Amino acid sequence: MQLLADVFLALIQMATAIKALPTESTEELKEFQQKYIQFHNNKWKQFDYELYLLTYFLHPKFHKKRFIPKTYQLIQRKALALWSKMGGGSKSAFTLTVQMNNYDDFKSPYNFPYIDELQTPQSWWLGCKQSNHYLQELALYILSIVPHSASCERIFSVLNWFTQKR
Repeated sequence: MQLLADVFLALIQMATAIKALPTESTEELKEFQQKYIQFHNNKWKQFDYELYLLTYFLHPKFHKKRFIPKTYQLIQRKALALWSKMGGGSKSAFTLTVQMNNYDDFKSPYNFPYIDELQTPQSWWLGCKQSNHYLQELALYILSIVPHSASCERIFSVLNWFTQKR
């Protein structure tokens, strides 16, 4: 099952693969590259990339990836906006922010490894035990979002075509 974090990562990998195409390529390949970049940029504008960043941040598989402060602040603002929409108040929002900082710093209960073959993101988060665990609640909510779109399937198909040896 693909999650939003997987789609976000696939979009980044596709952009990287397109940019890595040889510069001494044929005119057809150059035209394809230009049209794809245009298509990718248009699609990117349609995404709520802040939600994708937050999902990527909360996926335990990518937990060791660090963000620059500006991006981390963007992620925190998105988390707080979603928390508010979920009915969270200002006191719980402050606690959520502290929990996000602890998660980002690998402090307990967020300091154990994620084993892709044995766990799901949901089971990893359920293993993080503490009272008033607002970050866990938010993570389980966000990680339950599954993209159901033919365009997402097409993205993965194109990505596989680019990244596999022929």
